[in-house]
Amino acid sequence: MITLDDDQKKAIYSSREKSLLVLAPPGAGKTLVMAKRIEFLIRTKAIRSPYKILGLTFSNSAADEMKKRVIKEVSGSKGRVHITNFHSFAYSVLKAYGNRAIIKRNFSVLGELDSEGLIIDKLGISGSFSLSKYDERRKAAQKMLDRYKIWKIERILKLNGDYCDKKFDKHFEAALNAFKDELRNINALDFDHILYYSYILLKNNENILNYYRSVFQYILVDEFQDTNPIQFKLLELLANGIDSSLPNRPVFILADPNQGIYEFQGANPKNIEDLLNTFNIEKIELKGDHRFGSDGIKKLIDEISNFIEEKTLSLSPSQSDKPVYCIFDNKKDEAHYIHEKIKEFKDDVKLHEIAILSPQGYNLDIIKKRLNKEEYIFLPDFKGIEIEKKYKSLFNELKKTAGIKGCLEEIIIDITKKIGIEIDNDLLQILINIARKYDNKVSMMLQDKILLFSNEVLLEINWGDILRKEIKNKIFLSTIHSAKGLEFQKVIVCGIESGSLPFFVSCNKCNEHGLDENSWMESLKLLNVGVSRAKLELLISSSNSRRRFKTHPSCVLKPFYRHLEILNTTLL
Repeated sequence: MITLDDDQKKAIYSSREKSLLVLAPPGAGKTLVMAKRIEFLIRTKAIRSPYKILGLTFSNSAADEMKKRVIKEVSGSKGRVHITNFHSFAYSVLKAYGNRAIIKRNFSVLGELDSEGLIIDKLGISGSFSLSKYDERRKAAQKMLDRYKIWKIERILKLNGDYCDKKFDKHFEAALNAFKDELRNINALDFDHILYYSYILLKNNENILNYYRSVFQYILVDEFQDTNPIQFKLLELLANGIDSSLPNRPVFILADPNQGIYEFQGANPKNIEDLLNTFNIEKIELKGDHRFGSDGIKKLIDEISNFIEEKTLSLSPSQSDKPVYCIFDNKKDEAHYIHEKIKEFKDDVKLHEIAILSPQGYNLDIIKKRLNKEEYIFLPDFKGIEIEKKYKSLFNELKKTAGIKGCLEEIIIDITKKIGIEIDNDLLQILINIARKYDNKVSMMLQDKILLFSNEVLLEINWGDILRKEIKNKIFLSTIHSAKGLEFQKVIVCGIESGSLPFFVSCNKCNEHGLDENSWMESLKLLNVGVSRAKLELLISSSNSRRRFKTHPSCVLKPFYRHLEILNTTLL
């Protein structure tokens, strides 16, 4: 029933033995290609039972959706595919064999919020964080924490043991060791060490590695541009092994280098280049458009992608249907205009087909005040840290109930009533749905249910995926990071001004020394992700002031003005 273009067919129906790198720009149908590739391998019996296909996606919710799709379309595929994300795969390895890495297998996942609090304590700066954010001691403590995060990414996620912070190296080393000791004491692992210890475990135990390699005979990876070096090394181990008698496993990699937006989290754009050297891989580029109903949006996205790749402008602009770009005196006027546009949009589409996105969450604050609270869902962060903050008391109370008997769903409802959380809250209902899954496992002890439930919630990388699927008739307010992988009929991308895109640190560098190419490219890729969420209509907006600060339209957007219908041009 689905019409595939020639490039999609070439990727889907290639020989099972081939390793492929499929470059897929927005709207090229890469999710369909991944699902159809799995279907092809199963239907042609290229992967025979009891062997399996391993799929690694950006988020668990995307993995679940992919599994449902394949199981529905391909009879007999249940149990033949294992689709998850890198963190969840690493978690499952440690749950099975963690004792070989001096880790108890019943460890809990330490969320981002608790992890940061613990390292702040080990750095000896917790007292400073109780001060006003304008206090100089608080500012100094924040700078130290930011430097530590960069140092830890280099040491742990990039496996760069030689990386050194000239000022704090010994202090950071001692703090990290104390942090690891505390993790062992509380029997927990943070996100980074889940990846790190699983890599060390497989690297140092070839028999365990070969077990996984014998089970998974074909490996697919989605959103490869957002992988970090340790994830690349995990893939290399699973595919090529270590001096193994087992043959190399073919890999099927989907990526869009022009939408790599997680370098601040350790993602390495060079991973795509390194694929060509590490694997005997063939490159295929998808060029078709299976998303956009607007020629103007498609032209803008193609031009941004071309500029990222070639540093040149080459496409002629659309003669009509250009996305609108509005420039306002202040945030109040910007929010008023957006509110009026939302009223127009509501006549054309359902609320859940509307998204208001921004590079930084604070740009959405004044817009939230203008909207009816019942009309929108707000997700400011691409990870579950906001879930942790919102329901910290719920998870704390859950841990205290581990010794009693009962139904996990009922216990969660009782706790929420006790601590005053509304039962009809959208996010809470999703958490309750997850809890029901564990209640169906009647033989499982409540303590185990609580542990696995909490770990699953924290291991979900992208809550935007879940909310988009579960919550209907609400406008999606989000950072661009949270909206990655999602699409909407109508999108407003606001806050496209200096200090927001690029972020203020980069803009300060621009004022003093000129914006470095890396900061420019990071901002350009983020803009690319934001505008490519729109299928039919796109509005972009900037403000010339924010609170007490003067701003100006983002320099990142200026090369593409000819692809936009610009309003308030006198302000340029």
